[in-house]
Amino acid sequence: MGLFKKRHDLYLSSLFLIIGALCVFEPAMAEDAGRHRTDRYGLAATMGKAYDFNGDMRFYLLSGVGQFDYEKIWHDLAPESLRFKVEFSIGEASWEKKYIMSSANIFVLNYIDYLANDSFKPYFEGGIGVTYTGFKVNNQGLKINFNPQMGVGAEFKIRSGDIYFTSLRLHHLSNGRIYHPRRGVNSILFIVGRFF
Repeated sequence: MGLFKKRHDLYLSSLFLIIGALCVFEPAMAEDAGRHRTDRYGLAATMGKAYDFNGDMRFYLLSGVGQFDYEKIWHDLAPESLRFKVEFSIGEASWEKKYIMSSANIFVLNYIDYLANDSFKPYFEGGIGVTYTGFKVNNQGLKINFNPQMGVGAEFKIRSGDIYFTSLRLHHLSNGRIYHPRRGVNSILFIVGRFF
C-alpha cells in the first residue's frame, strides 16, 4: 500500500506540473516571432524551512522559471520595471519522513531601478500558487493548498554575461478556508538560480 501511495503522489504531482507548464509556457514560447526582449527562462533550486511548526519541516525543490514583460501577458500598460513570472516546482518535503511536493505559482516582480546598475538588479516580488504535498499536518485538511508568497531578491550579471538570481521569500501554505480544518504552515524560502 505504501508503494502505491508513493506512486500515486508522484503521478498526481507530475500531472499537475505538466498541465501547468503546457498552459503557460507553450503559448509564450509560440510567440517567437514577436518575442519581447525581456522574455527569459531559467532553473532554480529552492530550500525552505517551516518556522511556526512543532517539528523540523524542510523542503527542497527544483523549479523551472519563466519571466515575461508584464504588458505581454496582461495586455495592459505597466511600468517598465514590472515583470510577470511563473514557476513550476517539484521536489521533496522532509518531516518525520520524506514526501513529494510540487507547485505552480505566478508572481508580479518589480525591479528597484534606483538601486540597480549593469551587474546588480534588486527587486520585490509577490504572488500566489497551488501546491500539492504528500503530507498533511494535524488540522491541515487537504493535500492541495494555496501558497501565497512575497519576498525580495536580486539578479547578478557576471563577466561572461550570464545572469544569476537569488531571493528570500515568506511562504504560506493553507486551503484558504475552503475546507475545515484549515491549519496553515508558514515557511521561509531561499532561492538561487540562473537564466539561460
